Amino acid sequence: MLPLYLGPTVKSLLPFAPKLKTFLFAAALCVCSVFSATAQELVFNGYTMEPGSPAPRLDNATYRFAGVANGVDALIKIKGRSGSDVVLQNIDVQDNGWGKAFQPQLGLNGYILGLKNWWMEFELRFVKAGTTQDVSVSQFNITALDIVGDGLTIQEYVEF
Repeated sequence: MLPLYLGPTVKSLLPFAPKLKTFLFAAALCVCSVFSATAQELVFNGYTMEPGSPAPRLDNATYRFAGVANGVDALIKIKGRSGSDVVLQNIDVQDNGWGKAFQPQLGLNGYILGLKNWWMEFELRFVKAGTTQDVSVSQFNITALDIVGDGLTIQEYVEF
């Protein structure tokens, strides 16, 4: 067995002032909390079709989710799909999963075979509420929930 070298022993820089160390730690914690930011929660509940948009579920169909954040709407457009057999069954599932999340449900016409790569691409834009004027959302969290395969031949993935 090889010994693990952990380096020289580090001694406290302020052994004479334990209360000062506590104060410095507390001050550093306060400074860090002032400069940290919390990600904004986005809420996707209910949608309307954008005027002039193609029929729902078709490429270039655009959905408006009003009020995803304070004064902000989200426009979600179907940019494309891997083939005409890829279908959007529901733009936003509300009765399962996480109700506040954007949860599109996809499928294939016909029998779903393993070992086939199929996909749908969405474009997400944040706009000033009620307009098409782009706005900046400085920070938010994204995760993929309920990406389910069959554990054998069907494997699912998500790309951001």
